[in-house]
Amino acid sequence: GGGSVAGWTAALLLGAGLGEAEGEDDVALRSDLGNLTFPMAARSAAVLDYFNQGYRFLSAADRPRAASSFRRSQEGDPSCGLCFWGEALALGPGLDSFDSPSALSAVPAALALARRAAALLA
Repeated sequence: GGGSVAGWTAALLLGAGLGEAEGEDDVALRSDLGNLTFPMAARSAAVLDYFNQGYRFLSAADRPRAASSFRRSQEGDPSCGLCFWGEALALGPGLDSFDSPSALSAVPAALALARRAAALLA
């Protein structure tokens, strides 16, 4: 089904527009990524929508769009610790990129974001 993890993952993998000319920081809200959500309170619906979109992209291993979505959620609520945590997680090395130079170069930014998230969540 369209709301299942398998459904939205298949849609992503079968080209639900992910190869189109969308810049990393130019991510728009999408309605075709399923309904996976992360339990959190948000200052506005837009913050929650962008956070959950980042979570969906992260779950589909699309780290650049995940990071961009988390950054958009931060714009709506600069005090949202989980929004910074999400971007830190997206920028950090993953199983498929732990030794790539670009992933390793993002580690300092990910660490700074993680520290900011920890301070906001404390």
